Amino acid sequence: MVNIHGVIIEQLKLSKMETKDLINWGELSRMLSGSRQTVRKNKIPKIHQLFIDDLLKAMNKVIKKRTDNEAGF
Repeated sequence: MVNIHGVIIEQLKLSKMETKDLINWGELSRMLSGSRQTVRKNKIPKIHQLFIDDLLKAMNKVIKKRTDNEAGF
């Protein structure tokens, strides 16, 4: 059985991938605005910026926790 979360964490560490790269921006945009084209990785309307910032902080916190746990901290 493959630990998919561990694979994602390893890819993040090795490739210096950004958290933003893990988001399905079309679906997130549809959830927030009803349109797949309103919110983009490189164009976030001000009305949605706080939500996106909170989401990215939460994702980074989980990633850091997972990488620290796997490193034995």
